[in-house]
Amino acid sequence: MSSAQPDRRRSTYFDRRRASATEAAFRVLVESVKDYAIFMLDPGGRVASWNPGAQRIKGYSADQIIGRHFSIFYSPEDIEAGKPDRMLQQATAEERTEDEGWRVRKDGSRFWANVVLTALRDPSGALLGFAKITRDLTERRRTEQAVRESEERFAKILRASPVAICLLTGAAGQFVEANSKFAELLGYREPSAVIGKTAAELGLWSDPGEYERLMRDLWTRRSIREATVDYRTRDGLTRRALAVLELLSIEGRDCVLVLFWRA
Repeated sequence: MSSAQPDRRRSTYFDRRRASATEAAFRVLVESVKDYAIFMLDPGGRVASWNPGAQRIKGYSADQIIGRHFSIFYSPEDIEAGKPDRMLQQATAEERTEDEGWRVRKDGSRFWANVVLTALRDPSGALLGFAKITRDLTERRRTEQAVRESEERFAKILRASPVAICLLTGAAGQFVEANSKFAELLGYREPSAVIGKTAAELGLWSDPGEYERLMRDLWTRRSIREATVDYRTRDGLTRRALAVLELLSIEGRDCVLVLFWRA
């Protein structure tokens, strides 16, 4: 018997041991993940495996869902539009597809999901099925929607206010919002003439040192209810105004909200 045969058998044995250990490690990883639904579909789209994260997010136990078509997670309108089949077709053709949209839990409630569907193939290229990873992004979407609604309310107040209002970035003093009344106060026709520029570029402050002292005071107190400031208009005229300043944190960035009245 050739000595090469035992070597090949030992190599095959250790390759199988390594593959088995890798599969076991992967199963432990999938079973331990609670924030993601990670499961397999067969080539026809039927659920072939289920992890605790999938049960937590979707509400089905493994016994209740394995063998059922994954279209059960979609809304009636998405099913009617052919979305589940289209996801399978895209993943088959492109190896991977991603989508965000509403999905349906066992109890009928809906959640906003990020879904990644990946085609799995054997060494010959034959389709074995699909890996599906789903994240519940409902809370993130709710937060983003609340921020958008807050921004819309602020924009409406800004436009309608009879008081001059502007919003500046804290570090550079760049105007990111301003209303018509503020533009008018400075001698401009439209807020767009101000937005994007810094106070220094506009030559806004008669005494830049006074402005710097005011900003240091604001960073300490977070709010200044009444301050007297001298500013320059577009025509170079010096005017005096009363101001209220608030230090805000918007998307992790320090901003200064300023309300002006002519003194």
